[in-house]
Parts: sequence; C-alpha cells; structure tokens
Amino acid sequence: MVLFLFLIYLSFSFFALNCDAIKTVNSCKCDLEDGQVIDLSKLSKKDGSARFVDIHDGLGSDTFSYNPCKGFSQGSCTDVAVCQTRGTDNYNAGDQKGAVCFQDNTGISIVYTSDSPVMIQNVKRTTVLYLTCDSSTEGDLQVQGEITESTYLMTLTSKYACPFTPSLLSAGSILIIVLVCLLLTYFIGGILYQTFYKKAVGIERIPNYTLWTSLPSLVKEGSMFALTRVTGKGYSKI
Repeated sequence: MVLFLFLIYLSFSFFALNCDAIKTVNSCKCDLEDGQVIDLSKLSKKDGSARFVDIHDGLGSDTFSYNPCKGFSQGSCTDVAVCQTRGTDNYNAGDQKGAVCFQDNTGISIVYTSDSPVMIQNVKRTTVLYLTCDSSTEGDLQVQGEITESTYLMTLTSKYACPFTPSLLSAGSILIIVLVCLLLTYFIGGILYQTFYKKAVGIERIPNYTLWTSLPSLVKEGSMFALTRVTGKGYSKI
C-alpha cells in the first residue's frame, strides 16, 4: 500500500510539472492541441443529481460523487462538480466554474477546484480527473483518492473521453444549405419545365409566377389582419 501511494504521488508530481493547460470550452469540453475535441456532455445528468454517486476511493473510507458539465447537490454540497463524503460529512471537492483542461504526452485531464477552503488548513480541495478513451465503455469512474493534501485523483474511462474532429458546419448551417439547395432545385427545375413543356416565355417561365407576384400583397394583408387582432381596430381592405 505504501508503494502504491508513493507511485500515485510521483505520477501526480509528474503531471503537475509537465502538463500544459489547453483551451477549456467549459467544465466538460476541451479543445486539444491537434484541433480535436473531447466532450463529456452526453454523460452529464441535468436533473441536479450526480452521474456517478458514492464511488469508494482506493485508499480509505471516503466516497466521491461526480457529474460532468452541470452542478449537482448532495447533502451539504451545493452546485458542485465533485462531492466528497467522509462519514456523515460532505465536502465540496471541486466546482464546475473554473475547471481547467490539461494535456501532456500521456493524455488529457480536467482539474476541478473548490471555492470552499478547508477551514482548518485554509486549503481549497482540488480534484484531478484523468480521462481514458474506451469506445466500448459508456462511463466508468475509478477513484484513487487523496494523493496530496486536499488533492484527489479520479480516472474516468468512457467513449466520450475519446477525442474527435468536430464538424466545421453547425446544424443551423447545414439546414440553411439544404434549404438553399431545395430552392435552387425548385426554381431551376420549374423554369426548365415551364420552358420546354409548357412553352412559356419571358417572366412566365418562373414556376408559380402568379403566386410569387401576389406574395407581397398577401404578406401585407396578413400583417394588417394580425395587427387588427392585437389592437382591436379595424382596417380598410387593400
């Protein structure tokens, strides 16, 4: 056990000296140096409870609860990322606010720091969450426990801890592109149909020409009608 503790301490010391902070989008999303992203949001519970509850550490009788992204409450822990339970007492072991992503040659980690200091030593509790990619695992949390004074180590193994390359286009952008393509298909196909099948000429080659020319007046009249419903006043028909 002593050797185990010593190895964990050495690992954390190496982490502290060799890790570089990377862009932290939020408390559960990190932008990596190669342009990829890690996003734990699909693991997050949004009902105010923790995704992982009362996980025993490997060193003693403490248990830890953790939820990515959204704060949760448990006992005297309020709106936290990590809650430590020791006996009947609960301690804030890390807040969502101020979480920082780190990257080194061994992997990615997220560090959560509590805004509530330990009253006796006036030391803020800190939790280091190592991320391990496993495409076959939804989410598994292992708690190694306290590795230095008021600093705790956990390892999250999950498919959501796997880096991925984000799409360059948002859902809204894709929707706009699809709509533009449909409109172009409608107008081009309609013009060809009107020209070669209906033998239309000039502006009448535009599909549904009558509808489009009357659209402005229809919109205006509809707006005036809606306005009268709101104001209760009548209007003169256009």
